[in-house]
Amino acid sequence: MKITKIPAPYSPAYRDALFRISATADEIVELDIFDHAGTGIIGRKRLYGSTVYDVNVAGYAQGQFEVAPLRTVQCTFVAPPKRIVNLTVGSGSTRSTTRLNAGIRTIYSYEKLSASPETRTIGPEESDEIAVIAEGGTLKAVAVVAGTPATPVTLATKNDADGLHVFGLKMADMRAKLRAAGLREPTEGEIVTVRILDGEDEEMACQRYRVAPTGEQNVRICWWNGYGQIDYHTMRCVLNNGYDIRKERVYTADGYRTTGCSRENRLSLASDFVNRETMEWLSGIAVAPGVWMEQNYAFVPLDVLTETVTTVSETLSQLQLTVRKSAREIYQHQ
Repeated sequence: MKITKIPAPYSPAYRDALFRISATADEIVELDIFDHAGTGIIGRKRLYGSTVYDVNVAGYAQGQFEVAPLRTVQCTFVAPPKRIVNLTVGSGSTRSTTRLNAGIRTIYSYEKLSASPETRTIGPEESDEIAVIAEGGTLKAVAVVAGTPATPVTLATKNDADGLHVFGLKMADMRAKLRAAGLREPTEGEIVTVRILDGEDEEMACQRYRVAPTGEQNVRICWWNGYGQIDYHTMRCVLNNGYDIRKERVYTADGYRTTGCSRENRLSLASDFVNRETMEWLSGIAVAPGVWMEQNYAFVPLDVLTETVTTVSETLSQLQLTVRKSAREIYQHQ
């Protein structure tokens, strides 16, 4: 038996991920599929009756991903352990391994792992992520505020970075670093540019942010995007906020009695009016396998109920979403 072809590095696990196996006509191949650590067998296939086999291992990778927002208190680089999965197949001493990502497209180094527009909105106390594939060198995140000296302020560095790394942007920490450098903070409506650089100061990714006004009705949403990473967006308006109440009742000799009671928090959210590019990006919220709301420095899972998104119109479009918190609140009962 020989392994003659493997999926390209960082291929998507939500598309076919094919290992090609060749064998002699009378050979029975007992093929093992190993977990991320390469030690545990999570699948086994018995191949016979042919000389070439294409084995799709995508499903074995899907069960190993853990894609969730970063939980950091300052600007830093993090290597999330379960957004990329090593998949190994083998028989006996013959083995091959590839890396699969938790998205629907192959990802590459020196690209921003998001379809987000060039300029996005962020609040002065909010968070964001910029994901890149590193190649074993140094990573550096720097920021420049429009209208200030062009010398960038370093937000975070990471040495010997190999593979997927995510820069966690914390606006409060960035503002503190700007003050420490003797520079003013960005004010409402101003642009701050964050660039991810390699050890040679070559740009790997760049994101511009427009500072949003602080408002009690702002809701920071994040979701699992098509690159297998996390995107963020500030929804600027809560249209409705209420509860769906569920009661379970039985009728007794003394009348109705409540045997169970719960409620679901339901929200109707709206974006600013945005162009087609931004609306295409935001439409990913409706199909994302994971969506969260940042609330009181925690990430609350959401269930998105909206099933239709219009991305093209004669004027700017507004995304309106109906969501509910994934977990019901359980109340006491008789």
